[in-house]
Amino acid sequence: FFFGVMSATSAPERTLLVVIVDVNSHNWGQVPHKVTFDNMLQHLMFCLNAHLQLNAANTLALIASDHNRSEIVFPCDSFMPNNDHVLYFDDVKDAVLQQLHAFVESSSLAGSTRKMGRSTLSSALSHALCYINRIVAASPDTACRVVAITVSPDTSSQYISIMNNIFSACKLQVAIDGCVLGACHSSFLQQAAELTGGAYSKPTS
Repeated sequence: FFFGVMSATSAPERTLLVVIVDVNSHNWGQVPHKVTFDNMLQHLMFCLNAHLQLNAANTLALIASDHNRSEIVFPCDSFMPNNDHVLYFDDVKDAVLQQLHAFVESSSLAGSTRKMGRSTLSSALSHALCYINRIVAASPDTACRVVAITVSPDTSSQYISIMNNIFSACKLQVAIDGCVLGACHSSFLQQAAELTGGAYSKPTS
C-alpha cells in the first residue's frame, strides 16, 4: 500500500502528503492481526522518509485522530519548516513522534470511556482539506494527497460530513487513500478512494 502511495507522489512537481493517523488505543487493541501501533509507526516513518527523499520540494503534514478529537500535530509550533528550510528526516521523525505521543496522552486524559470506540474521521478529513486549501492558495502548483490510516469502525452519523469532505476533495483534485487495519472494512474510505482516484487497502496479515 505504502509503495503505491509513494509512486503516486513521485511526480516532478512539489507534493504535499497529508497523513491521518487513527491513534485510538481502544480500537488498536481490537486489531485482528499482529500489527501494533508501534509497528505501524515504523512503516509510516519509512514511508514519510521516502516521500521527502523523492523530491526536495515535497512536504508533509500529519493529523492525529482519536475517539474525541482530531488535530494537526505536524507541522507544529516547534517545527515549522519553510521553503528555505531543508527537511532533515531525523528532525521530522522526532517532531512527529513527540507530537503524536503528546496528543495521545492529552486525548486519553480528556476522553470518555463511553465513546472510546468512535472515530473522528470526518473531523480529520476536514482538517486535512482546510490545511491543503491554505497551502494551495500560497503555492498553486502543489499536488496534494491524503492518506488515512484507521482502525476505528465507521460512524454512521458522520456520513453526510464524510461525503461533503469527499466532494470537496474532488473539487480540489485531491486523492484520498485509505488503509484500514481494523476488523471491518470502511465503506467511507472505499467511497473516498473510488471517487477521488485514490487507493484503498485492508491488509489481512
